[in-house]
Amino acid sequence: MITKFTRRAAISAVVAAGVIAGSSTASFATDKIQLRLATSGSETDQRSVAMAEVFAPMVDDFVDYQPSYNGTIFAQGTELDAISRGNLEMSIASAQELAQFFPEFSIFATGYVHQDAAHQVAVFNDPLMDPFKATVEDELGVKLLSVMYLGLRQVNLR
Repeated sequence: MITKFTRRAAISAVVAAGVIAGSSTASFATDKIQLRLATSGSETDQRSVAMAEVFAPMVDDFVDYQPSYNGTIFAQGTELDAISRGNLEMSIASAQELAQFFPEFSIFATGYVHQDAAHQVAVFNDPLMDPFKATVEDELGVKLLSVMYLGLRQVNLR
């Protein structure tokens, strides 16, 4: 399968990123922002590829993007805690992971809730999501940026 990565795909690849703290205006002007991404996915995962091929070049002028794959710097499921503690700047997270902290997110992890990629993005961008996003930011210190659709689910009725 050939996948075309667009600007939207790059932005959609990022589901959650920590607030980057400790950067003063003076240091921002002279130094690049360290942006470490931790994911349990592989380097060839669709989201990882989009981050490397689209996102990284877009932010290269002002960000030192440092991806790590296969849970090498933080074990799967610990990335959001690491962001909350200030030990990590960015993660590719799922609704299932968010539901561990906020049970209301479990609805977004349920199969067949979203019809397709456009529907998933529309739901994420709808004002309905504002309280969900605010809760995550206020209580966990994590800013949800966007979503990425990973394909259709198939039902086998045998």
